[in-house]
Amino acid sequence: FFFVVMSAEARRGRNKRRSAKGLADWYVSHCKGARPAPNLRKIPMSEVMEHNTEESFWMVLKGAVYDITAFQHYHPGGVEIMLPVAGADGTSLFNQYHKWVNEESLLQACLLGYVVKDDPDKAKTAPAFLAKSMGEVQVTTASAPLKPTAPAAMSPAQWKDFRVLKKTYVTHDTQTFRLQVPNDVTPHFPVCGHIKIAATTEDGERICRSYTPIATGPGWFDVMVKVYPEGQVSQYIHTMDVGDILQCKGPYLGEFEYEPNQYTRYGLLAAGTGITPFVGLITTLLQEITVPQVELIFCNKSEKDILMPRELADWTAEHKSFAVHHILSEPECPSELVMRGHINKTQLLGYLPKPGEKMKVLVCGPPGFIKHCIPLLEELGYTEEMYTALQG
Repeated sequence: FFFVVMSAEARRGRNKRRSAKGLADWYVSHCKGARPAPNLRKIPMSEVMEHNTEESFWMVLKGAVYDITAFQHYHPGGVEIMLPVAGADGTSLFNQYHKWVNEESLLQACLLGYVVKDDPDKAKTAPAFLAKSMGEVQVTTASAPLKPTAPAAMSPAQWKDFRVLKKTYVTHDTQTFRLQVPNDVTPHFPVCGHIKIAATTEDGERICRSYTPIATGPGWFDVMVKVYPEGQVSQYIHTMDVGDILQCKGPYLGEFEYEPNQYTRYGLLAAGTGITPFVGLITTLLQEITVPQVELIFCNKSEKDILMPRELADWTAEHKSFAVHHILSEPECPSELVMRGHINKTQLLGYLPKPGEKMKVLVCGPPGFIKHCIPLLEELGYTEEMYTALQG
């Protein structure tokens, strides 16, 4: 929007959705003689977050709530440059880049009221960017925990061929691959379990990495793969096209063996695709007779790297016992709704269940992330029985 730094492309006037209208037209049509609405409201942030599309675009600026659905089409940089802050608080960006703009005069006709904190007893909502699905990902849910059964033709002891049925980008560097299972069998995998996928190097050497299936159906299962600069297996998988063959074996029980009603409090620490083992676990936990408290701390580089945003938003909105806390090392749109930087002891103290009985902390992510988290947990008094590191 008007206080987001324009990209080089936008500055050169190449934004395809750039409007022929400009700020001068906005001043003439909306600012002259404009007065605040007679009945300004106190608006909870959860309501602001619901208006996060081009068709209904609200934002918060210095505590005021504006409906800028009309204004976005007058923005010189075009609509796309504004959408990342739809349904969010843009104050920090405004202060950083366009502190000189008189927003009260510019947006007086758009003023709806003033933001207030949500009633904690009301349904929770997630940051606006989480409500925007970044890809076609289904999550398998079940009325009862699924028993781990090896799909037909899959063996923990032998490599088997699985054909790629479909591939879908879910972020700029992450794809889901749908692999075919013979005879339309619906495979069931152990909670937090994994399979191994092999790659062949240029020297003919077979190397492999563990992946957790995130969804299943009749005759298929999905795995999510993020490509890493040094990841030989992930780079190999990303070269696969529909019809190509991947070699897999498994499934294997994970480091954490789920048992119903085993714990009353869970703390989950995930980075990147480290979220995948937790997908099946969360859906299973939220269906227990006595639902435990689940706190997820999800670390990523920026908003565009967050995986499964729609599922996280749905779980947050539908279950009071589930909460997700985002930490972004390089956020594109800084907001009070997310934490910036790298995970630290203060954040762990604030969101994880305290060390004690009937609680468990699970950690999953790149090796460096796990290596960083474990000493922090131990310094806070978590013993080896209280935490477990998982393979993604």
